[in-house]
Amino acid sequence: MFSYTIAKNADSAEFHRICKAIEALFELSSVQPLVEDVDGTLIRIYKTKQGEITVVNDCYVDAVYVDSEVEIRIEDIK
Repeated sequence: MFSYTIAKNADSAEFHRICKAIEALFELSSVQPLVEDVDGTLIRIYKTKQGEITVVNDCYVDAVYVDSEVEIRIEDIK
């Protein structure tokens, strides 16, 4: 599992920008519906042939991050 911190503060605009970058970079087999937690945290899960990619705008942790079964070059999504 790979983890990438994208922003050190929760930021919905940055979250959506990263989601668009993931969608452009990978051939996706499925995209789970956007989940919004009661605290405003946003979660989007993508499935690829190589594995699962989860993008999170975490309001509790106060960060935007990506957890992935697929290695991602951070320069490609930043």
